[in-house]
Amino acid sequence: MTDHPPEVLFVCVHNAGRSQMAAALLAHHAGDTVTVRSAGTAPAASINPAVIEVMAELGIDLREQMTLCDVGDVFTIPANIEKTFDQISRAVSHVASSGALPVL
Repeated sequence: MTDHPPEVLFVCVHNAGRSQMAAALLAHHAGDTVTVRSAGTAPAASINPAVIEVMAELGIDLREQMTLCDVGDVFTIPANIEKTFDQISRAVSHVASSGALPVL
């Protein structure tokens, strides 16, 4: 067992919607039992206002969460990224079809 909590990285294109929501929800529910980050392949200048509004309805304040991170700043993207995403997609599809919840 490790002394460090597991790390989860949520990635979407602009890091202004889906990845921000996913990261905020996991951080909210998991607390300090997991390290959560989000990033984008082409980060926007700010989080989508609709996302901030919806998350506020859930009691999660994203107004100060304005640091939008480029995925390249978080980890090194392998040269064969298309193959990697294809492999992940196939694995997730297989696991999802079996009724299990994938954790990547």
